[in-house]
Amino acid sequence: MTEKPGNLLRTLTPKSQERFLKDLNRLVPKHNILSSGFGHSMRSGELHKFTALDFEHARIGAAAREAAKAGGAASAALRKDKFHQRNIKMALEFLKRRDPARAVGSNISDSDLKHRIGQAVAGLGRSASIEAIDDGLTHLKRK
Repeated sequence: MTEKPGNLLRTLTPKSQERFLKDLNRLVPKHNILSSGFGHSMRSGELHKFTALDFEHARIGAAAREAAKAGGAASAALRKDKFHQRNIKMALEFLKRRDPARAVGSNISDSDLKHRIGQAVAGLGRSASIEAIDDGLTHLKRK
């Protein structure tokens, strides 16, 4: 498993950080890395000098991205749980209506039936209805 960038930045000792910055600054002329931050003109042509402040900004940015990912995943899980019972209810309705429709020779497609059920039960659009009922069928272990 690969390390997260935030972990790599947090675990560097001050001496390692100093060596890292020295290596970065050694590569600046070779790769023509120009200054473009606050207080620098894009057209100045000055080479950038990496400092501990750049390192701290990278550390803060990595921590913010990690927190955003964790918060987003938790939020998505809560939303999914919120609609879990609704999706199962719609999936049961789909199974109840699909088999009799097939028995009498109806030519309604599964997608159309899912759309009608999703629209009637929860006011969902076509793709949301199909996705919700498929999710409910997955939880019922039937498709």
